[in-house]
Amino acid sequence: MRLTAGTDTVAVIPWPVMENGLALGVVGFVSGRQATVREILDECHKQLPEYMVPSDINDLEEWPLNSNGKTDYGALRLILEKFRCR
Repeated sequence: MRLTAGTDTVAVIPWPVMENGLALGVVGFVSGRQATVREILDECHKQLPEYMVPSDINDLEEWPLNSNGKTDYGALRLILEKFRCR
């Protein structure tokens, strides 16, 4: 996803996750992309097994970082919970 998106600011998390902890799929996040979402997903379909292809890609203007300056995956999960549960 990173090469096609034209940015290193990408992440993929399991979503949705069932009560037993199993993920039904994955969702991607990107900041500063240089390609369309369709182009990114098309390339993912060419290179990855189906279960690894994000069902959606979300653009973020501000990238959530933890106290160590790394991607805050918990914050990404909260973004999905906040906007997907409406």
